[in-house]
Amino acid sequence: MRKRLLAKKFSTTEVEKTISKCVEFKYLDDNQFAKIVCDSMLSRGNSGKKSIIKKMRNFQLAGDLITQTINEYLPMEKELEIAMGVMEKKKQQLKKRGVSEKLWYRRIGQYLMGRGFSGDVVREALGDIGD
Repeated sequence: MRKRLLAKKFSTTEVEKTISKCVEFKYLDDNQFAKIVCDSMLSRGNSGKKSIIKKMRNFQLAGDLITQTINEYLPMEKELEIAMGVMEKKKQQLKKRGVSEKLWYRRIGQYLMGRGFSGDVVREALGDIGD
């Protein structure tokens, strides 16, 4: 916000007063914003840890805040659960398209990696592909 206000030619004093008022009224709270971003992406149910981190970095949140929020909201078990759900949807799509089962493993793995799931989570999810 500071950069944008300064770019619009507001004085430094005005910018600092505005930011302090916003913080005072809790309009600017990085912790809360990080939680909102994380919740939003998790509610969609198709994003892995890496894509959520990338989104948070795009909002220029601090690295330690991102790590803390991710560790709190997305333990590996939850990420695996989300990956399994995404994998099942993709598996159904591949079945409808008539893709052979031999190609499922590779295509689903690539899809999950593209969605931001870690390699460990993808391997574990793909271990259950035959079930």
